[in-house]
Amino acid sequence: MMVAWDLSLDPIASTINQTWIWTQGGGYFGVPISNFLGWSLTVYIFFQLFALYLRKRGPTNPPAVPITHYLQIILVYLWTGVGFVLNYPFRPTNTAITDAVGHIWQTSDIYETTAISAIYTMIFISTLALAILLRSRLVQKDESAMKIAK
Repeated sequence: MMVAWDLSLDPIASTINQTWIWTQGGGYFGVPISNFLGWSLTVYIFFQLFALYLRKRGPTNPPAVPITHYLQIILVYLWTGVGFVLNYPFRPTNTAITDAVGHIWQTSDIYETTAISAIYTMIFISTLALAILLRSRLVQKDESAMKIAK
């Protein structure tokens, strides 16, 4: 999910907004593959350490968490992806922009790439997470109804 977010964020952030600049450039609108590999490794290490912590801690009964806890996380991620898509139809006029190594990009291509990436990564992941959350909630309600019926 983090790399998907980065795939959607980086084209605009690294060229149009110049939030960060890759001095050696890269093929993905000035972003090198090492950035995405680095994010993948970082996220993997973080989750692996967390999994080891949970394993060492042993089994516990997790506290009951309301659906809104998960829902707000999913909706924020979804809305971030939708924001990337909305940048495309409401983008400023197409201009040429040069990255740190002198490669010229068209801003309309950057906005379109960001929208496509967000649709097939962030929005897809969010939609799937919402479906799983709602399905699990329906299963819980069915199980509760069956217990009451007994």
